[in-house]
Amino acid sequence: MHRFLPEVFPINFCPVCQLHPDSLQHFLFTYSLKIQVWRLVWSHYFHSSLDLDSLSLSVQQAIHQLDFSSIAPSVSLRGTSVVIGSILHALWRPYWELVFDNYPYSPPMIVTTIHCLVSTASHESYLHRRIPHCPLPFFQL
Repeated sequence: MHRFLPEVFPINFCPVCQLHPDSLQHFLFTYSLKIQVWRLVWSHYFHSSLDLDSLSLSVQQAIHQLDFSSIAPSVSLRGTSVVIGSILHALWRPYWELVFDNYPYSPPMIVTTIHCLVSTASHESYLHRRIPHCPLPFFQL
């Protein structure tokens, strides 16, 4: 933030924790509250434990190359990209709300947002394939 708004952020430290230099790595992965979100969501969607160092490298590489196969080979590529995209979206917005509007940064609310985003994307994919996202009602004649 210091690079873009030096008059608002006079030092190059995270505007939230004030402990670490402001960097993309810190913004996405190493901020303690974001680590909580990554761990909860990762175990829920990919059913595996999370090694944060390898995750940050894998996710960064996947984002830059748009190749998500190395992150979770057991999950469909579309599903993986939707989950990662939802995580990034859900981490991004509350962070800026905290920085500029002083809204609290709540990992449980962020995880709920991620689940809603993934669910919405899933329902939209069903609609595109003309598959009902819920069972049709049972009628008896």
